Amino acid sequence: MTDEIRFTREDVTGVGDAAAAGTGAEASGVEPPSPPLDPERESPAEADRRAAAADGGRPELAVLGAFVGAFVAAKLLGRIGGGSDD
Repeated sequence: MTDEIRFTREDVTGVGDAAAAGTGAEASGVEPPSPPLDPERESPAEADRRAAAADGGRPELAVLGAFVGAFVAAKLLGRIGGGSDD
C-alpha cells in the first residue's frame, strides 16, 4: 500500500472551480455580482481630465481665498464666542 494519490486525466479535467463556474451560487444564497456601470456615465479618469481642463491655471487664487475665508471665520467665531484677546 502506497501513500500516493493518483488521478486520471478525467479526474483532473472534471474538477473545476464551482464558485467561478457559478454552480451552487443560487443554493448558497450568494447574490450575483452587480451589473456593470452605465456606459453613458463618465468614468473617474474622464472626470479628472475634464476638471483639469476646466481649471483656470491659477491655484494661488484658490489658496488665497481659503486663507481669507479662514481668517474671516476665525474673526466671526471670536465675536460670537466672546473670546478675549487680552
